[in-house]
Amino acid sequence: MVIQPGLLTAVWPANEPTVRGYALRWTVNGFTETKKDLPPSQRNYSLINIDPCTNVSIEVLKTEKDLSEKLHAQIHLNDTDNLMLQPVVTYLDNKLFLDWSDIWRCTKATTFNLTMKTQSGHVVYEEHDIRNTFQSITYRPDCEQTEVCITAGTVSRQILGMRCVADIRPFRRDKPSKPRLEQKENGDLSIEFTWSDSCSPSLVSVIIRSKTHSEVVRSSRSKTDSVNIPYPKWCSNCLVYVVASYPHLQDEISEPEILMGKWIPDITAYKNLLVMKELT
Repeated sequence: MVIQPGLLTAVWPANEPTVRGYALRWTVNGFTETKKDLPPSQRNYSLINIDPCTNVSIEVLKTEKDLSEKLHAQIHLNDTDNLMLQPVVTYLDNKLFLDWSDIWRCTKATTFNLTMKTQSGHVVYEEHDIRNTFQSITYRPDCEQTEVCITAGTVSRQILGMRCVADIRPFRRDKPSKPRLEQKENGDLSIEFTWSDSCSPSLVSVIIRSKTHSEVVRSSRSKTDSVNIPYPKWCSNCLVYVVASYPHLQDEISEPEILMGKWIPDITAYKNLLVMKELT
């Protein structure tokens, strides 16, 4: 079933060659309506519904070639509270805003508890007996993704349900900046980079990519801000990325830097030549 404001849509599989047609039987808040003679190619049917708190049962009946009628699909929805809606998460001014006003609209939820837990299992924020259907949290810098759960209850402390939002990234994390590239005196390529915070990556990888080739040229399990590699002679116009992997965060990929030009065997002599040209 597809739920939209003011509209319920039943969707069913319809690829059986022996089916002559379909019929729908809707029961909405105790009232039954039947729609017959739907063609065998039809796969959905919509019903206008303006009541946000709806008990609905839908039966899809299929008519075989021999005119026998069989139950094809069935779904029950007890109020919109049973929809698997999640709290809405937004960020503004270093705060995490949560809104769960569209959940538990049809029951007498009066209090809510909020829990924020990291992927490693540490509870970093808790609040109980919230009377609103929204909350703002000053989101501290953290090196883990978190899960936020809202638990709804009644005046008598009866638990009505819990909804969670997983994989919430730390708010202030930006993409790492472009790496800085320089050919060294010995001909190696120096790649320097910085990270946006104090989180320690478990693995740092440097990737060089051309139109036809991609290569991980260096991986390190220690936190570092620079690497020296043999100059990639196969590359004349490439992109250089730095990728940081964390135990409890998604990988972070830097902005790419362009590596252009050819490898210069004697960089010192080349620099001296440039100086001489400027002097003359």
